[in-house]
Amino acid sequence: EERFISYADYERLINDKIDKLYQVQREITDAIYRVDNSTLRTVLVERYINFNTWEQIAVNMNYGYRHVCRLHGEALNKIKDVIVCHTGSVV
Repeated sequence: EERFISYADYERLINDKIDKLYQVQREITDAIYRVDNSTLRTVLVERYINFNTWEQIAVNMNYGYRHVCRLHGEALNKIKDVIVCHTGSVV
């Protein structure tokens, strides 16, 4: 019985962490889709939703590796602006 209680507590802890992970994933996805530039949004989706490498993103978008890195920097600045506008403060 003690093991069962322990197992139930552990299962609840895991489920709570999974719920929190899904919440963070939703917040990231929402922030990405609020970026108004489709090219920058594509870079973010490819990297943070599809988990592609920079090289694969460059191939998929028909850009050079360095250009994708530059676009990523711009995209991160846009994300920062989106988050500030949405929350009213820097996260």
